[in-house]
Amino acid sequence: SMTAPGVDLTSSPARSTAPVMPSSAGVSSISAPNSLIILRRSSDMLSGMVRISRSEEEITPVLAPKERFFLRRNLELQFEMARLSAIQRDQENFEQSLDQATAWIRRYFEADNPDVAKILTAIAALRTTDLSPPLPEISGSLILMLSAADGPGETL
Repeated sequence: SMTAPGVDLTSSPARSTAPVMPSSAGVSSISAPNSLIILRRSSDMLSGMVRISRSEEEITPVLAPKERFFLRRNLELQFEMARLSAIQRDQENFEQSLDQATAWIRRYFEADNPDVAKILTAIAALRTTDLSPPLPEISGSLILMLSAADGPGETL
């Protein structure tokens, strides 16, 4: 143990977790009833200054110009991801990219704006696109073409 010789720590009280208060020398002590009155008056004064209210509306953050720039770039990236997903016929990532773009547009742009409404409508229409539609049956055409090639004197 790292204690000084002759010091017994087993009988000393444990350190309190309560904060150490400065010495009250020269300060008049406040009795418990007086401190309650002061606390109540302080609370009354503060309650007139601060108002806490609950709102059911979601608060839309106001973006700084630099943040708007990055929001637009992120939207462009979401649309680019949707485009690449469409090329790869990746339905899940296609829809996720469009959903993310829609969520950001609804959150950060004015939904009342006609241009914004047009964009949201276009995205909704794109989202319904089936990237893997069934391919048409071409075996009948192939059979006719092969039989014509086997016919007398005809070559392809």
